[in-house]
Amino acid sequence: MKKIGFIDHFLDEWHAENYPRWIRESSVGDCYSVAHAWAETEVAGKRTNAQWCEAHGVELVATLDELIERSDYLVVLAPDNPDRHEALVLPALASGKPTYLDKPLAPNLATTRRILGAARDYGTPFFSSSALRFAGELDEARAKLAGMSLEYVATSGGGNFTSYAVHQAEMLVALTGKPALRVKQCGTVNAPLLMVDFGGGLLATMQVMLGAPFRVSAVADSNQSYHAAQIQAAFFPRFIEAMLSFFETGEAPFPSWQSEAVMALLDAAFAGLERKDDWIPVEPVQAT
Repeated sequence: MKKIGFIDHFLDEWHAENYPRWIRESSVGDCYSVAHAWAETEVAGKRTNAQWCEAHGVELVATLDELIERSDYLVVLAPDNPDRHEALVLPALASGKPTYLDKPLAPNLATTRRILGAARDYGTPFFSSSALRFAGELDEARAKLAGMSLEYVATSGGGNFTSYAVHQAEMLVALTGKPALRVKQCGTVNAPLLMVDFGGGLLATMQVMLGAPFRVSAVADSNQSYHAAQIQAAFFPRFIEAMLSFFETGEAPFPSWQSEAVMALLDAAFAGLERKDDWIPVEPVQAT
């Protein structure tokens, strides 16, 4: 049994709660287990880290170094605390063991570049992603529009912009295969609507509203179109399959520049929230 170690800010959170079950239920669930866990703090009103481990049959280890030493593969979570990602992931990257970092990769582009640089310097297999990248509807869109030039992509979804815009940014970069050039806020405070210019005549929008389902639409310049009223595929189990495949092969499912492009887009989008109708340039990313 190959041992996965969970590294978290605190363990009683939604991703840590569900990932062990999805790993067990995956196509290779008889080969992998969440064996060890460590978290840097606990939160009042939530289960202690020891209680979480007892509930999941996972061994709570005393130190981060011990967890890294005893695990074959590393999963850094803290999905709601990206400000802690750099401190939590750097020791994992230094180990050389395949490491997955939960979304969003970092709180900003500068931190993203430091983390990606550390992975390259250590030669550590690494990736980070929103699970929405693995939605079956995106695969269907790519297949239907293969060989065509996209002219417009629209995404939408629920939640607050700060925490949930990463899902749409991830879908846009995954579907277009390009870094964005500039963004503009056209919506309201409670319903941000970002226009995204990818250059070459390709435009996109990101709409975030409380309670809205995730959606993706795309139109190609050949007048063929793809539209999904709602993303309904089980994208989290598909993501877990991709993560376990990455552990097996050491090959990330997409190039690291795309993670950099996602965070560059988000940096500009966050800046644009306070400057309605102004185009905000996106920091250039080399798509190689």
